[in-house]
Amino acid sequence: MAYRGFSVDARLTRALRLTGMAALALACAAGGGPGAAWADNTHPGRVVERTSRAPVYAEVTAWRPANQTSSGADCPEFGTLPLDTVQSDSASGEFILRVPVAERLFHVVYCANGFQRRLDRHLPNDEDGVPLVPYPAQLRAQTDGQALQVDILRTTVFALNELTYLYETDEDTFKSVLARYGEQVGGQDGAAAEIVGGLVSLIEQWARTGLPN
Repeated sequence: MAYRGFSVDARLTRALRLTGMAALALACAAGGGPGAAWADNTHPGRVVERTSRAPVYAEVTAWRPANQTSSGADCPEFGTLPLDTVQSDSASGEFILRVPVAERLFHVVYCANGFQRRLDRHLPNDEDGVPLVPYPAQLRAQTDGQALQVDILRTTVFALNELTYLYETDEDTFKSVLARYGEQVGGQDGAAAEIVGGLVSLIEQWARTGLPN
């Protein structure tokens, strides 16, 4: 079933978040200081069409990593209340997501009519103002079947060689960064942490290909 359009969830999420912010303001006025758990990190993003790089008007939702509660061609959901929901600007494709600093990781879902929905998993929420990965996010048309084969091959080759380039630049830093990320992911998703842990071995093997025995 194709994505049918934007729901009232975005307005509801915004209303609930604004209610929480109002309650926080009242607490501060009464003498209580704002705790770090109430603050948000902002993450700018942009959505474009894969081939033309034209801006795309899309619904963009941040979720706390959890078991998926909906599936299929519709926008996936992870629980009952998103961390944030926004619509990208139709003229530029740009938007800003706000994620509470207490959330170490988050998922981002992109949905737009006529495009294959996109789910980016376990994005770090370490710093305020850091753009989303990837920037921009590229969406492909649902009928873009032939180009998909080309993209699969080119993206696979790029990812393997790009990670190997970073690994060969500084092996120790490469391993330590992935180890930290694996620990971060492991606090919420053990299976994902195992995949991150296996990347070092995979890239080490790829780096040895094409070399003399």
